[in-house]
Amino acid sequence: LDADDASAWDALGLTRTTRGTYEAYLGGGKGERWWRTAIGDLEHGLKIRPSDPWTNNDVGMAHRWLGEELSDGGADPMPEYAAALAGYRRATEIDPAYVFGWSNQAELSTAIGSYQLDHGGDPSASLADAVRTGERGLAIDPDFDTFLDTMASAELLRAEYLVESGADPMPAVAA
Repeated sequence: LDADDASAWDALGLTRTTRGTYEAYLGGGKGERWWRTAIGDLEHGLKIRPSDPWTNNDVGMAHRWLGEELSDGGADPMPEYAAALAGYRRATEIDPAYVFGWSNQAELSTAIGSYQLDHGGDPSASLADAVRTGERGLAIDPDFDTFLDTMASAELLRAEYLVESGADPMPAVAA
């Protein structure tokens, strides 16, 4: 592997991310080592080509899936989720029209809100970020219907939080 070939490092990182997903599907916490290795590969690629939105997004994906596996094992996923959001945000800073970075950020913000709700936290900021990010992405690509699904999920979680808090859920339902 050429140490100076960013595309090769990105491909290797994506391959290991895929292997991590496969291992996680099999169960037993076996994806963690693959995602940690993938993150290292992808970050090596970013040292060579730091302004690549795709690789920044891919780093975010690897951190997200690592966070998911940690959460499934009972560990705190928030440090990995924060790293994932940073990757997605960097991708959209580099290329504001990069729709996948917006989509992944909106989806993860919704997942963070769900995690916060499940663990007794206040998901309001995360869910508002999911909707705001989804709206931004939808403005870029109105046909990218994942944004609508993500925004609806965020609003349903917000309604659930409002009900559990004894507040009126109608603002979330009406959205």
